Amino acid sequence: MSAEFWFNKATDFASHNSWEDALYAVNRGLQLDPTNAKHLYNKSYALLQLHRCKEAVEVIDTAISFKSNDAGFWNHKGYVLLQMRQFADAVSAFNEATRLNPRDENSWHYKAIALVESQQYREAVVANNEAIRLNLTDAKSWHNKGVALLELSQHLAALQAFEESIRLDPARPAPWVSKGNTLAELRRYSEALEAYNESIRLEPENSLPWGGKGSVLAEDRELFSNETALQCIYRSAYLALKHYDPNSIQHILFLLNLFQRYFSLPLLTKRLLRAFDLEAGTVLLSELGKEIQKGLEPACKAMTLVESASNIDGNAKALWLALIAYYYGDAPAATDLLKGFSAPENMNMMGQYYLLVAFQAYLEPCEDVRVSAVKKACLLANDFHDAPIEQIYYAALILFSAGEIDEALKCFSCDSDHLPSLYMRWYCLNKRGDPSTTSILQRILERECELQRQGICGYLLPQTPPELDTSLGEWEDRFLFYIHFH
Repeated sequence: MSAEFWFNKATDFASHNSWEDALYAVNRGLQLDPTNAKHLYNKSYALLQLHRCKEAVEVIDTAISFKSNDAGFWNHKGYVLLQMRQFADAVSAFNEATRLNPRDENSWHYKAIALVESQQYREAVVANNEAIRLNLTDAKSWHNKGVALLELSQHLAALQAFEESIRLDPARPAPWVSKGNTLAELRRYSEALEAYNESIRLEPENSLPWGGKGSVLAEDRELFSNETALQCIYRSAYLALKHYDPNSIQHILFLLNLFQRYFSLPLLTKRLLRAFDLEAGTVLLSELGKEIQKGLEPACKAMTLVESASNIDGNAKALWLALIAYYYGDAPAATDLLKGFSAPENMNMMGQYYLLVAFQAYLEPCEDVRVSAVKKACLLANDFHDAPIEQIYYAALILFSAGEIDEALKCFSCDSDHLPSLYMRWYCLNKRGDPSTTSILQRILERECELQRQGICGYLLPQTPPELDTSLGEWEDRFLFYIHFH
């Protein structure tokens, strides 16, 4: 069979994205015609699609040795080097491509990206301008221009470039993120939040806008949002781990900086450092290392104690390990440990409550789990006579979080000695303006005093109220000041 036959087969395989077959066919053709530069290029392209970039560069270099004046070959070499993060060499290849064919907008576009990655921001602006001159509707080059301008601290010019990119292609998430970043640096937080929300709407699984949104909410606590700063930053970290990209180091460092400034999440911090192979080589990472070590020591001791315990079953171990993971800052790990509690036959309300809480911590959708938990909690609320009070209490919390207040109150009212239930019963009735809350507060005070006499810590702050005359109208306000119950 002729070389042309194999080259045609390779082209056919490539059109169906069958890259292994395409590579095999083009190799057979090149055995018969080894100096065919066009098909050496095709081989390099197939290797790129198979993520064999080093080989792809070697093959395109061979093609260039036979046909050095082909701008497309140089452009392809630059693109492969860009994927390999060899930015200086990529710039050199794109320089040659644009010299040979100065009207190729793609070469200018990718050259600009390589220049940004090489921190040659002024040159990147020039390259983007050339790409835009050749194609005024090139939304990506407008975005890349904005990125370079932002690095040059030309915020307003960058903002204009991002807005033009959005105007040309409003469905593309990246310029919305960059617009949000620019507005955040300008301290125009409410506008930044709108930009991040739009990017999230377009691409909910993208880690970047969640991190930006969390940063904005942390900086400006007056902004109204259904999510807290911690939840958004948590979600950003979770998505960065879920959709692992080794090239997203700068975003991970941004998240770690937020952890250091606002939140203590030692277990999640440790996971990020390991996943992205980050060493404590900077001041940030060095300080983080010291901080997380303080948090990791008690967490590791607690986990070791639970894992080595021979007197608790598998469900109880999973629950305790999940609670440690959750309270020491790794809610995603907690959900992995707790997923077994959502099984239809599992009636452990505490496990299901904390599964829902852990999912909510990083805004992970869990409607099926929630519906199942509420159904089980309703069953318990209507027949809880033999159930332990702790299970009844957590069933009530599930019902309360689902807005089933009447059902929750049934459970909270079943034991007048269980202090958490008393507090939640008071809270539900107080929200409704029910006059019976005074008697419940009196019972809470009695139970707190009983616990104190037994040397048991309740839910009052260290300093207890001075003698309270419960016959006075203001005693409730004075008492509530000392409550520390969540």
